[in-house]
Amino acid sequence: MKLFLYLFVFSFWTISLAAHNTCVLRAAIDVGAAGPKLRIAEVDRTTNKITKILYTKQWSVFFQDHLSKNSDKKLSPEIMFEGLRAIKEALALAKSFEIQGVVIVGASPFRKALNADEFAKNIYLESGLPIHILDQELEAKLAFQAALAKSSSHLENLVAWDIGGGSTQFITLGLEGEYLFEGSSEGSGPFRDLIVESIQKRSLKEYKSPNPLSDEEVCLAKVHAELLASNVTQVFKDKLCHSETRVVGVGSVFGRGIASLVRGKNPFTTEDLEGVIHDLIGKTDCDLGGGDFACVEVSNAILVYGFMKELGIQKMHIMDVNNADGAIVYNPFWTDKQRE
Repeated sequence: MKLFLYLFVFSFWTISLAAHNTCVLRAAIDVGAAGPKLRIAEVDRTTNKITKILYTKQWSVFFQDHLSKNSDKKLSPEIMFEGLRAIKEALALAKSFEIQGVVIVGASPFRKALNADEFAKNIYLESGLPIHILDQELEAKLAFQAALAKSSSHLENLVAWDIGGGSTQFITLGLEGEYLFEGSSEGSGPFRDLIVESIQKRSLKEYKSPNPLSDEEVCLAKVHAELLASNVTQVFKDKLCHSETRVVGVGSVFGRGIASLVRGKNPFTTEDLEGVIHDLIGKTDCDLGGGDFACVEVSNAILVYGFMKELGIQKMHIMDVNNADGAIVYNPFWTDKQRE
């Protein structure tokens, strides 16, 4: 009996150890439009799923705002220094954990800045790590991978929708298992800027925020958001309004902003968001709690509402994932070698 009990305990311990050994700690830094975001997570290499988030942090470095205000479309030495300082701090935090390695990815700031190569070179010289610059399609794939890594939905029914500071992406799988991608340069920052410049007739150099918005300005902004959504290809229009499709909002606009506005309701509907927007009319940044992102709270809600209404998306699910989560489970970043 004792021998049987010993063998049972030993077998259970061996299986548990083997399962534990399939998991590794990885870190990723996503250098996005609003600054670097660090994610440290435990990944099951067998299933390629994120099993636990250990640490997350974002640094506010507003690359998109900087680029929109500079006619030369270049990152200044000052903002590159600020960004590099944040990246180095993120790396130091990541290396304080027992991680397998760390990857750095760059999104819209590196697609838009004319001197992005200089910034990428500085990051490599200071950190010893290359930055993987994402085109819109790869950025969308990372968002989809991140959603899959934390979702139980069937692949063919999932659509990931990512609104970043400088761009918007939809991605799903086609009938043959191929990636279908839809992207535009109308992200959170450009949409807010459009309200300031085209609807309110103000200068971006003087006005960072469109708040407070009047009822008429909100109506005009909704019309523009619906017009943007009308440009989405028919393949996505057909899938997004299908009853079996699960539309998942990923990235900080959904995970931080919209989730807070709908008070954690998940999923939320167009009616929920319409009520939120109505309550936000006339609100100043201070009324919204201030901080770095108050200037886009109302415009983000209008942008999401306009797309949902035009595309027939009845309800949205929110998932707190971003490019960093996608990079953590994107195998091409990890199969070449372990990063020190």
